[in-house]
Amino acid sequence: MLLNTKTDLIDCTLKELEVQLAAYSLPAYRIRQLYHAIHKNFATDFNAITTFPASLRDSLEQSFSLKTAEIVKEVSAKDGAVKYLLRLTDDNYIESVYIPSAERGTLCISTMVGCPYGCTFCASGKAGFKRNLTTSEILTQFYLISRKNKITNIVYMGMGEPLANYNNVVKSVRMIADKDGRNMSPRHITISTVGIVDGIKNLANEKLPLNLAVSLHSPFQTEREKIIPSAKTFSINDIINACHYYINRTGRKVAFEYTVIPDVNDRTADADELYKLTKNSQIMINLIPLNDGKTNMREHVQRAKDFANLLREREREVVVRNSRGNDIYAACGQLQIFRPFRA
Repeated sequence: MLLNTKTDLIDCTLKELEVQLAAYSLPAYRIRQLYHAIHKNFATDFNAITTFPASLRDSLEQSFSLKTAEIVKEVSAKDGAVKYLLRLTDDNYIESVYIPSAERGTLCISTMVGCPYGCTFCASGKAGFKRNLTTSEILTQFYLISRKNKITNIVYMGMGEPLANYNNVVKSVRMIADKDGRNMSPRHITISTVGIVDGIKNLANEKLPLNLAVSLHSPFQTEREKIIPSAKTFSINDIINACHYYINRTGRKVAFEYTVIPDVNDRTADADELYKLTKNSQIMINLIPLNDGKTNMREHVQRAKDFANLLREREREVVVRNSRGNDIYAACGQLQIFRPFRA
């Protein structure tokens, strides 16, 4: 067990770090060294900060911690994706996925232990919900996996609903983008949501040039509520209006994430309604073949391609996502903490 009662310094911005360490009367350069060690060099142990004298490292170790999680298992898919199982200090578990390609290395990170939204095609929701992740638990996924892989892009598309953990998610983005930290451009970061309208609008006001992905999954309100039970809370029209607000405030496109469920949301009527919802807007459509672990994936990929053709006939901007890691339960909608970690 990792149980940790010490103050977590990974959670701290540079200014917050100054407050936490005020009693030590450290010069500003020492505090900046510590911040760099955590957020640039990904230190998880004070002894690794060799720019500090041993006496200072020992003193900090008494009250503070640089460890909120550890990687306990990793497994590689045939297509090169790698899934990581991380244990948190309270013995809860989360999963993250690294997806390499010729042009980039993308990390899919989680924002909750489980998920409360219960989308019918998603394993994370079926596992139930335990709690939100802290800022440091979100960051630690990035930092630990960065030690093993070159990461150029981050997608907040793992377990959980990012905009229901709004403050910790936005704080983690700002710290990743901080020039004194990893200094990653927000243009390389994507936040996904089931469509929390207030969260989308708040995100638009953050002045962060993020990529926003909205999980739509059906253009019809009644059908969408069957797929996403929480959709009763926010109508499609409200989501569309929030997306337009986001586009106007940020100048960034919005992507509709759309899991293609054969004979449920891939009909001609669905294509017609999607066209009506997205015409004359900077909304693109990402189609995701269903990963149900039962049907041959080739069949689901073909159904997604067929639906893409229907949308292209209606002059919609559409991409069929190459969903990686299916053989290790690492593809979209497959992360689940309570299922045995499949090798």
